[in-house]
Amino acid sequence: MEKNQKPKIFTVLKIVAPIMLILGVVLIILGTAVFPLTWGSSSVAPNAALFAPGMIIAFLSIPCFFIAFMPNINKTMIKTAKYIKEDNKEDLTDLADTTADITSGAISKTTRAVKKGLTDTKYCRHCGKQIEADSKFCKHCGNEQ
Repeated sequence: MEKNQKPKIFTVLKIVAPIMLILGVVLIILGTAVFPLTWGSSSVAPNAALFAPGMIIAFLSIPCFFIAFMPNINKTMIKTAKYIKEDNKEDLTDLADTTADITSGAISKTTRAVKKGLTDTKYCRHCGKQIEADSKFCKHCGNEQ
């Protein structure tokens, strides 16, 4: 079997699945239709002997459809993934180049800014140096705040 050749089961299922679906629907319709119980009788009843097999056949046709078209779905998904990758390749390359330009100086400057923003500070009433806002005593002169 060649690399691109699909097994024959997929071709067979592409033929069998629609036939199963049509047969199932026809049996369901015939099963729900009301027929006279006997010729000349006025009482009628649905033909349940056709309805149940029709439901089973119709429901079994659904997985057959999925299996029959699975190679096409996989091929489409692979093509889509390749398209997305190719379409975004330039953006990803630019992003990688931009982030590679970050220097350690920029990182330490950002870290200091974040650290400064996270701590609330105030100034000592006695020595004027910066201390944490919730301090009871100055860490530089030791006076109570």
